[in-house]
Amino acid sequence: MIDAQEAFRPIKFYDVGALVWFAHIIEWEFPGFSVKACLNNLLQAQEILEKKGIIGGTIHRFLLVMAKQ
Repeated sequence: MIDAQEAFRPIKFYDVGALVWFAHIIEWEFPGFSVKACLNNLLQAQEILEKKGIIGGTIHRFLLVMAKQ
């Protein structure tokens, strides 16, 4: 192992559509996600967006740099 790092970074969404798109393409972060199944939560997210102007959270990422011996 050459390097290993861990990061907790903020993530921000400025519309619910972007959150839905993210949930669809990063399916390991949102297993079983569908708009129909999560509609109530998405409506709550829209309310937060209307009040605060942003939907925020934190992402957890790892970086591993390896070399073959």
